[in-house]
Amino acid sequence: MREEDRLSILESGSYVSSLLSRLDRILLQALGDRVRGVAILHPSSTHRPLSQGQPTLLSTVDVGLILDPIQALRLVDHGPRADEDERLTQTFRDFWGEKSELRRFKDQSIQESVVWEVNTPAERVHIPLRIMEHVMLRHFGIKKVESIGPSYDALLAIPPSIGKYRGIPESASGFRSAMQAFDELVKAIKAMDLPLSLVSCTPVAEGLRYTSVFPPVPIPTSRLHSMSECSRYTAVHEAILMFEKSAKWPDDLGAIQKLKLAWLEKLARLVVDKFNGSRAEVAIDDGTSPIEDNASLEILLSEGHAFRFRIYHDRERTLLERKLDDKEVQGFDQHEAQMALDLHIRRFMHAPQHHAAIMNMHHRYIGWSPSVRLVKRWCAAHMLSLHICPEVLELLVAHVFLRADAQPVPHTGPCGFVRTLDLIRNWDWKDEPLIVPLYTAAGLEDPDTPAVFAKEKNEQAQKNFKESRTLDPGMSKGAWFIATEEDVKSTRWTGLGRMPTPMIADRLRMLAKASYQFLEQGTEAGGFDVKVRFVGSGEQP
Repeated sequence: MREEDRLSILESGSYVSSLLSRLDRILLQALGDRVRGVAILHPSSTHRPLSQGQPTLLSTVDVGLILDPIQALRLVDHGPRADEDERLTQTFRDFWGEKSELRRFKDQSIQESVVWEVNTPAERVHIPLRIMEHVMLRHFGIKKVESIGPSYDALLAIPPSIGKYRGIPESASGFRSAMQAFDELVKAIKAMDLPLSLVSCTPVAEGLRYTSVFPPVPIPTSRLHSMSECSRYTAVHEAILMFEKSAKWPDDLGAIQKLKLAWLEKLARLVVDKFNGSRAEVAIDDGTSPIEDNASLEILLSEGHAFRFRIYHDRERTLLERKLDDKEVQGFDQHEAQMALDLHIRRFMHAPQHHAAIMNMHHRYIGWSPSVRLVKRWCAAHMLSLHICPEVLELLVAHVFLRADAQPVPHTGPCGFVRTLDLIRNWDWKDEPLIVPLYTAAGLEDPDTPAVFAKEKNEQAQKNFKESRTLDPGMSKGAWFIATEEDVKSTRWTGLGRMPTPMIADRLRMLAKASYQFLEQGTEAGGFDVKVRFVGSGEQP
């Protein structure tokens, strides 16, 4: 044993304490500013006979990390420059071993560096774990380092066999592939010879804001004929087309819908001519009224990504509101106009605004996307996703990230998921509203800056909540009251027939309690299979 090791044991009081102290120092040195804190968790000392001088050696040690959202996932760790003291260089090489290499960078500097290669964005999330594995093997000879992260990742990943069956490489699937296909399609539409130029195309789909449970997996059109009907399903990404204003639009609501059909039909022909092997069809929503937005363009590109475009015409809202104000419009006609107006506002105003706010959350927090996807996966596994719309689940997770309390913001998907379970199980939704400063957060650049709900908005939301419970004490219109700055009445996503009923809310709370307890017990026991909590509620794990 080296002399410095003997001194360390004497100073620490035991070999175990010395080992844990050294482990803490090594991890802090290796992770550096990637983390804000490292916690070494181990069982407390137990009673032992006087004849036993040293504590029992530990078989396992739990390590907890608080990641820095900006630095945690960088690919390169920089060491001393080539022209610096050779002793610094040797110290760096001794610490990192074979991972250390001399590299030249864009600014022409030459430095010792450690580079962590990744092939996919999902692999980048595990860079801190790879660093821990490397230094523990090099400095302690520990070959087995387990993390619960990969167990959760498996719940959100599509098996490689699916991509192989569909005939596409792994690089062609995923959110980035869908985003690129969408951008190329919009760019092509803007360049087309249309009567009115395209001003904007706003996505409103989960797959285009990184919150769909599974990343989009396309099916090349060339393989559709050889696949069974049930295996041809492809997620459709919706978006809103907005063209430049023109006085040529009619002032009749029914005529506007017919003009949209003609416009989309022309666009369909141009898309098919522009993209070889693609398909484009104009669809009409079933069961809609003649004055309601009911036309869309469905496009399937040759590589397999599918999109649905709708046209936004700002004058529709004015005409619908004018019709509702007309005292001669009564009965069914008034109800028809109200339904059309509600749909127009939700589809062309609320949905794009919500999409933009959620995209901001994705760019603001590294743990946002996996947290939302895990919550949706858990909800779907218990067959409740049809009772709770995706936007509401996104608001629940947003509350966890934006709440103004002492808890640090989750920087990983598992942490965000567990925090959301904790919110659901403890939220007394019968007597408390949930207030989410979603749009305030969109204007903040620093992810560590708390988003504070304006006092006036908060008071208004509290007042609206009390009124809703007074007018509807049985909560027949819905159980949850979730307000944002732009929706202090909680009507956008929770007051349109998509709100969970009290029975569903109670069921979800019960499941959250059971899942949280299971995860808590599994952590204390030293490990568990996370998939157990994602089986259907009627199944046995």
